[in-house]
Amino acid sequence: MNSKNEIFSKLSLRSKKSVAIIGSSLCSCLIGDYIKKKYGAKVVFYEEKKFIGGAWRIDGYGNMFSNIIAPTDQNTRKVFNKVLIFLKNKKIQIKNLNQNSFYANQIVDTHIFNFNNFFNKIKKEYLFRRLKVNSLIEKEECVLVNNEYMHDYVLFPNSVNFKISKKKSSLTKIFKLPKCKIIKSKHIRIISKGISKEKLGGLNYSEQKLGPIDRLQIMKIRKNFFKISARISKEYKRKSKNSIIKNLIELLGIKNILDSSVSSYSSINYTSEQIKEINKINKNFNRIKHYNTSNIIGFISEYLL
Repeated sequence: MNSKNEIFSKLSLRSKKSVAIIGSSLCSCLIGDYIKKKYGAKVVFYEEKKFIGGAWRIDGYGNMFSNIIAPTDQNTRKVFNKVLIFLKNKKIQIKNLNQNSFYANQIVDTHIFNFNNFFNKIKKEYLFRRLKVNSLIEKEECVLVNNEYMHDYVLFPNSVNFKISKKKSSLTKIFKLPKCKIIKSKHIRIISKGISKEKLGGLNYSEQKLGPIDRLQIMKIRKNFFKISARISKEYKRKSKNSIIKNLIELLGIKNILDSSVSSYSSINYTSEQIKEINKINKNFNRIKHYNTSNIIGFISEYLL
């Protein structure tokens, strides 16, 4: 039985059921939308930030961060076209660019995803509670969020860390999430009127990083206008924006910078073994379920296709 069946076959989902989704990352929004569309259940998102989208948050220039959706191994390559069709059916705009990107220590094809319409639809159609979730308590008839809000079921992704307990009459069973590691990702984005094709052609992608960055995506916004998005490598996180831009100008041949910004977000990181431990809750609890969001392609293939 795959993870999808392990979750949904054990939930009595129908129109009058209330389902809470923890967080509003891309994966959380997709699974919440799936549950409402397929089962008609009422879906409520819990998000402590004032924005939705998590690491895929958008602004006037599109995606704020340099995160990339691309197949990097045999398994993800097999399902990638199906994933693209699924996302297009969600009215997510996708463009395939000629320029390759640097991701997961390899060159990958560049697909630009515009989530603006999808996120706007989610904000319009669903209830959001701006709240940090500290605890979940599963009882016989419901789940309590922060011992206050009642739902029939609660689903949560990898990127959480709260207390989970199961209460049956006078007995209480605690499910302990593994000790997590907090990682702060720092990204730089540059809007320019030109970029050197000669420099791009000479880049060496064989190393784990390119100067001050370890992830790079370049897209042409319109004629002679480019958006350069990159993740700042660990060694350069304390460097100034001007210092990093100077390095990137030399590395990429960037010309006529119109705008630049540095943004960051914090995420909770679990190892693959720890995620297996978290996933045990799906067998031990009836109303609280975990979904694995380690990889977006894998997530969509596993739970939504």
